[in-house]
Amino acid sequence: MQKIIRLFLAFRQAEGLARRTLEDYRAHLTAFSARIPEGTEDYRAAVLSYLSDDINPNTHNLRFAYLKKFFSWCLEEGLLSCAHPLAGLKKRRPVGRVVHIETDTLADLLRLPDRRTFTGLRDYALILFSLDCGARPGESLQLRPGDFDLAGLLVTIPAPAAKTRQARTVPITAQTVLAVQALLAARHPEWGDAPVFCSEDGGAYGVRSWGHRLKDYAARLGKTITPYHLRHAAALGMLRRGMNVFALRDMMGHADLSTTQKYLALTLDDLRKAHAESSLVNEVAPRRHRVRKV
Repeated sequence: MQKIIRLFLAFRQAEGLARRTLEDYRAHLTAFSARIPEGTEDYRAAVLSYLSDDINPNTHNLRFAYLKKFFSWCLEEGLLSCAHPLAGLKKRRPVGRVVHIETDTLADLLRLPDRRTFTGLRDYALILFSLDCGARPGESLQLRPGDFDLAGLLVTIPAPAAKTRQARTVPITAQTVLAVQALLAARHPEWGDAPVFCSEDGGAYGVRSWGHRLKDYAARLGKTITPYHLRHAAALGMLRRGMNVFALRDMMGHADLSTTQKYLALTLDDLRKAHAESSLVNEVAPRRHRVRKV
């Protein structure tokens, strides 16, 4: 099994799968292989064990997706001759994971980085950039100076940096352009083509490090905010201010519209509430309140 897993990972890497996704596959398949009864090839039992853990539906669905892809590939390649170990099993209904952050909180967050320092300039520009276009943290931290068209107010997320391996060009605001310009002006001349949102010595800045730093900022506000929360805030903000769901899909780099629709579901709640409060029917045909006799 370990040999088959290594072969599968090599195949997916040759397909151009993102490094982080490859690491996720490796982690899940390694954990799964430990469930195979010793001395057997009872993959069905291992699958049932791995998917029966007391985990939330989103984690269950990730495990399901990774295992299904793996075993489908094994069967297509003729490496296994058994029936599909996931036959008859289904994903669970996912739990909504979109996080709403009040605009006042986001404004307070932007005031925290010390822009007299390079790291403060970077943090400010990165927060603003994340809120502006909703790029994934892993995408943002790989961007190079050449990916920005500051005069045209555009940024291109190149295929190697994109999670979907599909390049996309998205607009950014003048405010974000000014922040990125200030950050680039503060760089050491020898850093050359280092990532725009780099570490204080010009090296790559990791998603985990950014998450820890953002957590510290949020703690000063008494809040919990992660890099992905900024992406959620960007998506909800764009929808609530009039962007249609198809444009949002392209902005966010979603491979499937169903992913974008989880944000749309929340904005529909906004619409219902606003409609209930502002409908003309409330004036022309007000609700009658029945008086209960005691």
